Amino acid sequence: MASLKVHLNIFLPVASKGLLNDAEILSSAWCSCLPNTTVHIVSKNKGIAFAFFQLIGIVFRKFTFRKQIAFHLEEVQSGLKRFNDLNIFIPNQEWLRSLSAAEMAKSDVITLVKSKYALAKVKSIASEIYYLGFSSRDINLPNVKPDYGKFLHVGGKSPQKGTLAVLECWAKHPEWPQLTVISSLPEATEFSEHNNIRLITNFITDKELVHIANTHGIHLCPSKAEGFGHTIVEGLSTSAIVLTTNNGVMAELVTDEGCLIKASAKEQRYFSDLYEISESDLEEKIEDILQTDIRQLKIRGEESRERYIEINARFRDSVSKIVSNVALQKVIKD
Repeated sequence: MASLKVHLNIFLPVASKGLLNDAEILSSAWCSCLPNTTVHIVSKNKGIAFAFFQLIGIVFRKFTFRKQIAFHLEEVQSGLKRFNDLNIFIPNQEWLRSLSAAEMAKSDVITLVKSKYALAKVKSIASEIYYLGFSSRDINLPNVKPDYGKFLHVGGKSPQKGTLAVLECWAKHPEWPQLTVISSLPEATEFSEHNNIRLITNFITDKELVHIANTHGIHLCPSKAEGFGHTIVEGLSTSAIVLTTNNGVMAELVTDEGCLIKASAKEQRYFSDLYEISESDLEEKIEDILQTDIRQLKIRGEESRERYIEINARFRDSVSKIVSNVALQKVIKD
């Protein structure tokens, strides 16, 4: 089976950074198991014309009897299913809309989920579903050592990263060390007057972002919801101590109990709860870190790195099992 030549089509509904990361991580793990795979990431990030030629290639391969397996990320592209020998859907439960949810119930779609939280939320509507897990980029810079006296929050343009909760908490404590916040939310600019808040609102390159992540030893990621949690897992890869929400997908990623912030569900988006953290508990967690010996913080950071390695290894092992026991079996059978 390992010698079988397969074309892997990965469909993205939008060319977002998160979904492009998903596609690259997924294709890398797949090709480690099945080197004879040719990967086609179908999105509009290189322009509509490029995406159109990719689609023409999919149709051509269908009528020349090539084996094609499709991954549909976040949304099922129902019109393209018939051109593939196997269709696999990986939903993000907080964006799982009704049309894609209906596709999950059909016998020609296999669903893979990134978290046990997602499995519990969507398993009742899926015809065939498996737990996959997932991973993130390893952004560790070996020659850069994290400073456990430096705090970082990366919110970007997303309103569900808990950015305002972090800023409001920090604004109450002028005695706390500087917090670096990367966010383009308009509301965040109101906190730029605080001396211990360094707010980065302009565009920075991925190289710059990776360097900042590696130099800051404490990452604050109190998300309301995550499809998987790349910011959290990338933080773990840098040996940072990552504080996150003690609910949902977020609580599956971080095993350091001193980093899990109490939270409660306030509302729902599609198949996911949205959580709000307890600011008082966040304050307690920060105070605990500030009072912890630097040697102990370094040990906790090293454990973060070990946790990243564990997450990544489990994901690659899971992909290997899905390739061998599910995907190839179905393609060969057909």
